Amino acid sequence: MIDVENIVDKVKEIYENNMNAELTVIDTEKADGITIPSIPANGYYISLYDQLPNKDPFMVFDVDISSTDSVNCETGKNIEVTVMVIKEDVNNDDRMWRIMMRYQRALLEIAEANFDIGKLLNRSEVTSVPIVGLFDGQIRRQASAIIITGVLA
Repeated sequence: MIDVENIVDKVKEIYENNMNAELTVIDTEKADGITIPSIPANGYYISLYDQLPNKDPFMVFDVDISSTDSVNCETGKNIEVTVMVIKEDVNNDDRMWRIMMRYQRALLEIAEANFDIGKLLNRSEVTSVPIVGLFDGQIRRQASAIIITGVLA
């Protein structure tokens, strides 16, 4: 049986090891004066509960598991690992949108380059999620995310 905790830990490790380097590559390629803020070394979290961390930006990894009808005549479980970057919106303009789009690009490119998901999950795929605004009454934030979906057989 595949251990869901190990899958989430592996996804988190891959992003800890690759995210900031990928952001640098995108900054260099764009060279338009917009610098994508890097994720601090202690800014990677598995799940969040009632309070957002005092980091800017930060990443969150979460998981959802549900039953499937069958996988090769066996019952399985769907797993969705959400990988999200959350950044305080201090610009409130299209510059912030561009930063969030670049975070999303980095999330996708790391997934494509580093996940041999087939070894972890059956029938896996990676999809992007629309950028959303978050407001807790004091701080406006933006979030970019991808969802890694697969089947645990």
